[in-house]
Amino acid sequence: MKKMKTLLFTFMMLMLAAKAETPNPRFDREWRFPDGDGTILIQLYNTYPDSPSLFSLKIIHEGTEPNISKEAVCLESVLSDMKKEEKFPEGLRAVYAMFGGVNARELALAASKSKEWKNASVSDYSRLVVQLLNTADIYAPYNAVLEKYGLSIRVAAAEKIYALKPNTLGLENAGGRRLPSGATLSLVTKEKSSLSTAQTCEVPAKERK
Repeated sequence: MKKMKTLLFTFMMLMLAAKAETPNPRFDREWRFPDGDGTILIQLYNTYPDSPSLFSLKIIHEGTEPNISKEAVCLESVLSDMKKEEKFPEGLRAVYAMFGGVNARELALAASKSKEWKNASVSDYSRLVVQLLNTADIYAPYNAVLEKYGLSIRVAAAEKIYALKPNTLGLENAGGRRLPSGATLSLVTKEKSSLSTAQTCEVPAKERK
């Protein structure tokens, strides 16, 4: 069952990468972090063949639930390892991860206060989840790590949104409409110079002549 979930997750990440119009990522290496009875995996992919210093990361949970704070600790360890190996953490361009677990209530609470979510159709869910996650700054632990490398991160895309009744999330007074509590996410970085990821990655350096 765990293997099937991992394969499904990998497929979803490749789909997200395709939607972002990036080349097919090439697996490089992975780090494994014990987490209770499970493991948090962070896999490194070389996403831009013409720019080997640029890369993306995929975060996978085996036998454990998504947890942004724990993921941020693991992310910090990965980037620190790369720096020790004289690689460039500043080259991080995207992170693919599952959202949910202990952070589900935070997103649901933000949605319960959103008039737009209350009037939304299912086709609006992906856009609104991206908006809510960014507005509520739920990935602040990631940014606390990345600012050391002159980067910040935001949610760019959300797929496979699942929603639960408010009372299952401890939000009995939030009405009867289901609230978002999980998704498959694509997060992108930008430099503190405020240049967008698209601007900094669109044309490989060797082609800018």
